[in-house]
Amino acid sequence: MKEKTCYRLIHQFLAFLQKLTPEEVARLESGATTIKISLSKPTRKAERLKGSSLLHSGRCVTIKLGYEGGGSAYGRSRTTKNKMKRRNPPQPGNPRGITCNQHVFPRAAIERFCDVKNQVAVFECGSLKPKLRHYNHPVFLADRAWADHAEHGYMHTMEEAYNAVAKSYAAATSPVMQNLGDDESKAVSDFWFLWQMRAHFRSASQKPVTLQGIKPDTGLRDPDTGGPVTQDTEEKLEKMGVVTAHLTGDNGNAAVLARQFYAGQILMGCNQLRAAWGLVNWVCCRIANANLIVPDQSASLPCNKTALPLLYVPLTPASCFLAVANRAISNTMPLTFSVSADLGKLKELCEANPKGIEACLNEQVKRVAKAYYFQHPDGQG
Repeated sequence: MKEKTCYRLIHQFLAFLQKLTPEEVARLESGATTIKISLSKPTRKAERLKGSSLLHSGRCVTIKLGYEGGGSAYGRSRTTKNKMKRRNPPQPGNPRGITCNQHVFPRAAIERFCDVKNQVAVFECGSLKPKLRHYNHPVFLADRAWADHAEHGYMHTMEEAYNAVAKSYAAATSPVMQNLGDDESKAVSDFWFLWQMRAHFRSASQKPVTLQGIKPDTGLRDPDTGGPVTQDTEEKLEKMGVVTAHLTGDNGNAAVLARQFYAGQILMGCNQLRAAWGLVNWVCCRIANANLIVPDQSASLPCNKTALPLLYVPLTPASCFLAVANRAISNTMPLTFSVSADLGKLKELCEANPKGIEACLNEQVKRVAKAYYFQHPDGQG
């Protein structure tokens, strides 16, 4: 590459950096990916490139790129297209059929926002330019963050209960506001809880969790062969839903695999939220010709007439489930939501000004998204 071309590319990158917020620059600088451009000799131009995420080292200018975890906001490898660098790879060939690509927001729910190519428009927070991503793209996936028995056990049960409700309401186009029954509301609430807990644990550390005061189970043996514990033993027991404490953690105490621990933590978190909130009454809100967006975590939107947040579960580009929580959420951002918490009033607004409601919902959802949000590719933005 010619030096003139190198400098043009470098300065284009600098111009891009100048438009970033300090938080976005920090995210860029924390990545592990590097691009090195070799120059034939040190120059004043190269010397001026110090800072702004550029490091000058003699004849080499190194541009640091990437996101938290290296590659993307959720640990995607940039070296292999659409493939994740495994934190916890299964045995070669995956003979036990362990599910490693775990959806945070279920595949069936994403599909309702896809185009004919099964893609959605993904926006990284702070970016106005979307990227088309398949519903199985790593941005939507956790890398074996929780145990397989949880993925195919209670999580699958909660997803199926929600999908049964979602299918029936997604197929209808009227009325504008429709109340859900108690059992339907329970299914939507459980889905909201599960979505929140999954988003929290998707990038959690996979270091084995130490159990203080408990000694390792050194006598554990493979249930079939009677031999010592191997990776195959761990996967076999994981499929059975058995949690073992045969590992040695800090100070000689027993330890369990993180994904086994998180499987229990997610279930406990869902149960605690269910017990604390009680029955939350949901409605299906349909907005004509809308293109609603989906955040990367379950959303609670602040309201302007009450301290209680408006819960939001996107259903299709033109419909969503809404509910007013029966208790405040401590981590809700102090934002102003221009739609009244009175769902009767919301119904009138949806009929009178659907575009205004769409814009208002989308604006608030963007603010609660952590790293990205997505929508149907038509009518992006």
